[in-house]
Amino acid sequence: CINEGEIPMLEFVQALESGQDYSTIDNLWVRKPEKIIKNCARPKMTADELTDLPFADRALYKKYDHFAKYPFEIFVGSRGCPFKCTFCEVPEINTMYGGKSVYYVAPERLVDEIEEAKCQGLLDGKTVLFTDSTFNSNKKWFLRFLDEYRRRLAIPFSCNLRLDLVDETQVKALKESGCDNVRLGIEAGDYDIRKRILGKTLTDEHVYKATNLLHKYEIPFMSYNLLASPE
Repeated sequence: CINEGEIPMLEFVQALESGQDYSTIDNLWVRKPEKIIKNCARPKMTADELTDLPFADRALYKKYDHFAKYPFEIFVGSRGCPFKCTFCEVPEINTMYGGKSVYYVAPERLVDEIEEAKCQGLLDGKTVLFTDSTFNSNKKWFLRFLDEYRRRLAIPFSCNLRLDLVDETQVKALKESGCDNVRLGIEAGDYDIRKRILGKTLTDEHVYKATNLLHKYEIPFMSYNLLASPE
């Protein structure tokens, strides 16, 4: 399945169930004895279409020990990333869609999904884990979400932050909403390696400023670091 899979996979299982041919479904590449059928890619889903998707049936997976015992429950509120780091797959995906970068579901919808999982008992003893590439890439959305989350849930959570976007307003809101820890992509200790080779214009000053704020509000953090980069 090339690119987004929600609608192609739905059409695929519907075709299987009804005994119909699934080899012409857009986004799917299908291997036949004589060739591989490479169907066209459909347009990227819009923010409204993302918001209208039904919530995942998470309970379906809890019969497997790996998922039942996993210490986190994963949620995603956005698709894509506005940055173009050379080591990341997202810029290539953006190119497939004509350069379109980030879409967000409505903050209220994301909190609704987490709240539903909580009511089902799926968050008991777990930390909420947001795996969005850059959770704070849109400050207005980020702060709206944290306010909604604080008022309705305030369950411990972890998320990825872009260091050069971090400011005190964001860190204070993270603390107030129950943030347990954050993950920071520093990637390399040398600015030249970060900028010239990794395509990440993050300065040392950005690192110091953001981590000092996280220390100030007592939010633990970890950093991602790439080993054996070129040069």
